[in-house]
Amino acid sequence: MALKHKEEHFTRWTHVENGQVLNRRLHRIEVQANDGRLYVIKGDRLPDFIQTCTGVGHKGTHLAQILFNPNRQPKQFGLSDPEPWPSSRDVLMAVIGVMSFIFLRYAFRLIGLA
Repeated sequence: MALKHKEEHFTRWTHVENGQVLNRRLHRIEVQANDGRLYVIKGDRLPDFIQTCTGVGHKGTHLAQILFNPNRQPKQFGLSDPEPWPSSRDVLMAVIGVMSFIFLRYAFRLIGLA
C-alpha cells in the first residue's frame, strides 16, 4: 500500500549510486510492457518502497528492488490499460490514411502518371 501524506499517495524511492543515496517521492509510475502498452500505477495502488542501485551487475546482487506490502499480492495492484485499443484517434488516422491513398491513386490517374 502506498504511503500517504495529507491527501497525496506516494511511494518512497531510494537510489544508490557510488555510495551516494538519493531519496524521492513518486506519485505516479508508468510501466511499458514489451508489447508497447503503457500501464499507469498511481494512488493507493503504488508500492510502499522502491530501491534502485547503479553499477555493474554481479550474480546474486539486485539492480532494482520493489517491496510490496506482504498483506497484498502484486495482482491486486490492478494494472490496466489507460485507454482501450483501438482508440477513436487510431481509427480516425486509419481512415485518413486509406482515404489519402485512394485520393492519390485517383489524382495520379487523372494526370496520367499511373
